[in-house]
Amino acid sequence: MAAFANANYAWETWELDLGLRIDRWSNATDNLDTGISSSQKDVEVLPRISLTKWLSEQSMVYATYAKGYEPGGYNLANFAGENDLFGFDIEEASSFELGWKAKLLDDRVSLGAAVFFIDYSDRQVEFQAQAGGQVIEGIVNLGDSEQYGIEAELNFQVTEYISLSATIGAIEAEWNDGTSVDLGGSVVDISGTTVPNTNDLSWVLAAAYDAPLSPSNRLRLVAGLQISHTGAFEGLQAWNTVRNPDYTVMNAQLGLQGERWEALLQVENLTDKNYFTDVNRLPNLHALDGGAEVNIGTLGQPRIVSVTLNYMF
Repeated sequence: MAAFANANYAWETWELDLGLRIDRWSNATDNLDTGISSSQKDVEVLPRISLTKWLSEQSMVYATYAKGYEPGGYNLANFAGENDLFGFDIEEASSFELGWKAKLLDDRVSLGAAVFFIDYSDRQVEFQAQAGGQVIEGIVNLGDSEQYGIEAELNFQVTEYISLSATIGAIEAEWNDGTSVDLGGSVVDISGTTVPNTNDLSWVLAAAYDAPLSPSNRLRLVAGLQISHTGAFEGLQAWNTVRNPDYTVMNAQLGLQGERWEALLQVENLTDKNYFTDVNRLPNLHALDGGAEVNIGTLGQPRIVSVTLNYMF
């Protein structure tokens, strides 16, 4: 359940936005195999404040602070002799952002850029462990981390029929000093290492074409091309990571539009790029390829060609 309120106040070239959200959450988890049940609940107060300064009718700068969270929960396992499931607490995040937005050339060009900083407490991460000849997966509060970065975007209506856009983002994310993992027989210090699943540099370039093929505009030709780059990132096992390389994927569309119908040819992963969307280390239960561990990952989609027909009644 949640209750929230927002207020806005503007004066001269300034604008202030205030928000407050109060969440009450609960989690009850039952392991039907063992008959063990556990539950927890809490109340979170989440403020948000944003201050905007209009430099002109076409440009502004802003600063924002907000607090967010992920609720706690339970893994479907318990420690020997324990009557409760192995749980994890809430994860909290305080974010700060400073940005600029503008429109140029009679609003044909829109620009935006922002820098941000996020402070995480009790960050939840996934883990895999070997127990009883099987792999157990779950979530644990590993520790505190910080991340900061920059984002920018550009949209340009080149002509009446052609538009271009570009976005880019770079992130640096590290575990705070003193963050360590107790593996039972040893303690691994991960202070200053990169947080899992955080892309270091990502960008998207896109072009779109939409023009009439008849004077009445009843038949239109549409086309699009998108090139997206996903930066390298560390795998899930924060204390024993494997780095997933970056990859670039291209998608394209070509079609015709009538007043009440559309025929569209789409090609995903145009160059048939081989890439992984995730990567991780797992215990080598079946001695595959030798060694104590194996690297696994999910392959991205190969080239996919599809035709879509839509008709609006």
